[in-house]
Amino acid sequence: MSLSKLNYYGIEQSEKAFEFVCKKFPAIASQLRCGKITENLFPDVIFGLVVDRATLTHNTTSAILQTLKNLTTCMSPGGIFIGIDWFSKSHADSNLGIIEDEFTRTNIQTGQFANLGSVHFSDTEHLKKIFDEAGFDIVLLEHKLITREIPHGSNFGSFNFVTRLII
Repeated sequence: MSLSKLNYYGIEQSEKAFEFVCKKFPAIASQLRCGKITENLFPDVIFGLVVDRATLTHNTTSAILQTLKNLTTCMSPGGIFIGIDWFSKSHADSNLGIIEDEFTRTNIQTGQFANLGSVHFSDTEHLKKIFDEAGFDIVLLEHKLITREIPHGSNFGSFNFVTRLII
């Protein structure tokens, strides 16, 4: 099947960004939704592939787990879920702000996540646990660590992964 025959869908939480994307890509505007990724905004669609770039990781552990479980009801058997830049506990900002749960911080006042709400910082065992509980098998897991040297040293840590729905 050619890529042009595939259906594409997108969710954007920012109303301003959503309006921009709809104007930029009017041919697929009807397949875009403004809302939270934690909600099922496409109840009549079955997905073979879902890609998340550091969106779901801005939620609490329970919201992430519930969203992954919700995905199992709208993905085809063996469907693929790809996560890009899910923040890790190795990130320099992982101890900032107020503890929301063991892996989630909120009210971060400085750094990359200042005033962004909830930020989830995972480790390998935590990712294995939540994906297993949701019904996904981790096929590939990468942990990226980047150290900024100038102006001052700090670490950026995140995970990239590929999972397959096993339920």
